[in-house]
Amino acid sequence: MKFNFNHKKTKTILILLLFVFFDQLGFSQQNYLDEIINKINIDTLSKFVKELSGEIETNINGEKVYISSRFHSSYGNILAEKYIENKLKSYKLDTYLQKFDNTITNVIAIKKGLKYPNWKYIICAHYDSNSENPSIAPGADDNASGVSVVLEAARILSNYNSNYTIVFALWDEEEIGLKGSYYYTLDCKNNNDTIMGVLNLDMIGYDGMKDNNVTLNTQQNSLSFLITNKINLINSQYNFGLKIKLDYLTQLSSDHISFISFGYPAVLMIESDKSGDFNPFYHSSNDRINNFNLQYFEKCAKVSIGTIASLSESNNISSCKKENLDYNSQVELSFYPNPFNSEITFKINLPKNTNIRVEIWDELGKEVDLIYDGLLNYGTHFFKWKSNNKSSSAYFVTLKTPNEMITKKINFIK
Repeated sequence: MKFNFNHKKTKTILILLLFVFFDQLGFSQQNYLDEIINKINIDTLSKFVKELSGEIETNINGEKVYISSRFHSSYGNILAEKYIENKLKSYKLDTYLQKFDNTITNVIAIKKGLKYPNWKYIICAHYDSNSENPSIAPGADDNASGVSVVLEAARILSNYNSNYTIVFALWDEEEIGLKGSYYYTLDCKNNNDTIMGVLNLDMIGYDGMKDNNVTLNTQQNSLSFLITNKINLINSQYNFGLKIKLDYLTQLSSDHISFISFGYPAVLMIESDKSGDFNPFYHSSNDRINNFNLQYFEKCAKVSIGTIASLSESNNISSCKKENLDYNSQVELSFYPNPFNSEITFKINLPKNTNIRVEIWDELGKEVDLIYDGLLNYGTHFFKWKSNNKSSSAYFVTLKTPNEMITKKINFIK
């Protein structure tokens, strides 16, 4: 049989097929995130909170019980541990109890990444509670709200593959010194684990003023900025309407501090108390779900789970164990002067010809300028950025290549 090829026509068809393939790939990735966010269920979240705070009965190992308190070392705390363990195991996740000092029990579940199983993202919350009456410490907002979102993330994401490993972690004894997260992080440090990022959830159900304010508490450097940036992008992309504010390590009493103290990037999401909207039922026997703003709670859940889903699916490899993402990188980014008052110069060294993208972001995770986007030859390149009408503030310059990303802080002072 003889085939008569029209090479020009064949080339055109191949190009069209490649375009369709990559277009469908992008569509598929967007579909993945849409599907996950649409599966987040406020009824499921509310039931988790009610069971963990003793509002309704639950079944633990065949026994009907009420978890009226999760005060450290109490019987209710042990019941909560078993409740969480059973939920995570029911999602077919590799689940284990991590015990320290005879009183601390962390509950950990792992979803192994397909491409980078040794690189992990962590979504976490503490499950112990506190109250003026240790026998009645429902802790609905502090912190059944955070635990419920971690469980919902596990329920949904257990059914999807990801490039990076996802760890679903529930900490014990946060209320008496961040003990559970500290020992876990110390163990990670001793094992030289690579933690790409940590999203810690603590008190995300109360919004008395109904203003949708939420605070992201983190360190003032580049690594955790990648997480806060993703949170902002998810919130904006899906029009959730959360008013996100960055706060730099003024909130020192939650588990993200354990990770930051060991050099890992970590962000705390917490309801905002900066406008006088602090939960008046904090650490009391009246911390119950009937005080929640359920719409606000659902938005926080969707942004959190969407963020972890998106980060763990990303194909970007960048070590997050050091302050700057150019750790062990051959690509170099430097700048001068810093601080600057009108213009700053960026110096970029490339070891080979590559596509790069250089962006400027503000502290809220919003891209404010694009410096360059395209192919550059190997060698040294210089770019200037004029602040124009920008406000005096810290900004972040991000250099992206197909294989890595470098983010560094710059300071503009008028």
